[in-house]
Amino acid sequence: MIGGALGVAVIGAVFFAALGHPAADRAHAAGHALATASITTMAAAIAATVLVRLLPSDRGD
Repeated sequence: MIGGALGVAVIGAVFFAALGHPAADRAHAAGHALATASITTMAAAIAATVLVRLLPSDRGD
């Protein structure tokens, strides 16, 4: 549960940091923030996949 809460907090922080203070074009700023948060989420998922693949196998081969 802590991991999920931290994940939401980190991605939310990335989103709002990328959003900044949209003055004129709110839709463009929100789209950019969404894309940045999505790329960050994808990078974290890829990193987790790579790290899981590097774990030693517990098979008795």
